[in-house]
Amino acid sequence: MADACKEVGLTPAVVRRYTEVASKNYLSAQDPEPGFGITTQEMGAVIEEVSNKADQLCSVPELAAKGAALFGYVTEAASLDAYVPLSARQDQVEANYRRFLVLADLGKADKGRWGRLVPTVMRDVDFVTDQWFAWHTSASTTVPPEQPPVLKQVYEEVLETTEKDQKPLVVFDLDDTLFSPAGRNVRILQETTEKSLDLLPPDKLASMMSVRDNELVYDLQTDLQARFNIDPVIYHDFLDRLKGEWPGKFFSSEYSKEDPPYAGAPEYVAHLAAAGGVIVYFTGRQGNDAPGTQPGMRPGTLEALQQRGFPIPDGKRALLFMKPDINMVDLEYKQATLDTIDALGTVVAAFDNEPSGDAMYAKRWPQATVVRVGRCRAPNPKVTREPDQKERPVRLQDLKRLPDSVQWVQDFQLNGTKLAHQ
Repeated sequence: MADACKEVGLTPAVVRRYTEVASKNYLSAQDPEPGFGITTQEMGAVIEEVSNKADQLCSVPELAAKGAALFGYVTEAASLDAYVPLSARQDQVEANYRRFLVLADLGKADKGRWGRLVPTVMRDVDFVTDQWFAWHTSASTTVPPEQPPVLKQVYEEVLETTEKDQKPLVVFDLDDTLFSPAGRNVRILQETTEKSLDLLPPDKLASMMSVRDNELVYDLQTDLQARFNIDPVIYHDFLDRLKGEWPGKFFSSEYSKEDPPYAGAPEYVAHLAAAGGVIVYFTGRQGNDAPGTQPGMRPGTLEALQQRGFPIPDGKRALLFMKPDINMVDLEYKQATLDTIDALGTVVAAFDNEPSGDAMYAKRWPQATVVRVGRCRAPNPKVTREPDQKERPVRLQDLKRLPDSVQWVQDFQLNGTKLAHQ
């Protein structure tokens, strides 16, 4: 136990620094509700106890479990601290999270309330901070043990629904669910970099030209600042040029062809179709060449589905829903389309990377298995509005958590698990 704590620098002095940060910077000022089902008074008592017994934190399971709640809270609050530059915040959140994981692992041994609370804390910390740790998997990535059972469960639900002479629908988002749009981002970034040799020093140019797909996650400019230290003040000309070129390329058929599939996705979706499932591709990509919008992405999307081996939309066994206008908000478009999907059959499962989409599906289709895919999603908001419309920084209690019913998979690898028809 002591070795694990030593590896991540959990010395008594460091532990006491965390208690000071939690007490002075967050609990009393920024975010009075710590979450996890823990009251402000309880967290205050935890802070005091952990500070007084910092030298015992890694040797007493109950104390480690309390420390996990404290470090989890600090990790979450620090991830929202907009006063810290993105690159520094990335490093800070990563260090906090490593220490949190060690304490959570030690705290699981406690048989009391605090030990039982550890899984709840872990789920919440992962949700709040996942944008800092998101990356795109590959076929060589270790498969989480809980993933194959979730995927097999959906497959079996398709079979059962088919046997009842009903039409089972399985709904899939596209970007960061079945496909990784990182390929598009890499291409756009490197094309812009080639035009910007006078705007970046040699070391930054080399970094931009050697970026790999799995190093870019969701928001390109945020990734560059957080993960590659492209300072927005120093390199504003480069970032402005990138910002200007990005939309017209990213939301285009040509560039959407770059998207690699998530590991195992084409095979898994094909299995569901073979079992009788109707595949519903439900995306916020824009489908039409409507006046005043970017060119539609339908041709490139269809080509990518075909080239990657997914079931091809034919209007019967596979369908493709795309929003008609690029200016529509994705979630509003999807909300308005749910009735149309309901009329097609029985939704047995829905997969989406965005928590807001998963929460919408869980509410609309409580009988279905709703699955969040990966950890790539829109960043947490920076500000929120009070009832009087005044803006203030986002606090932890402002973030909408996922319903407990929503399950999670990293990608679509079955890791040797056999489906009935295989």
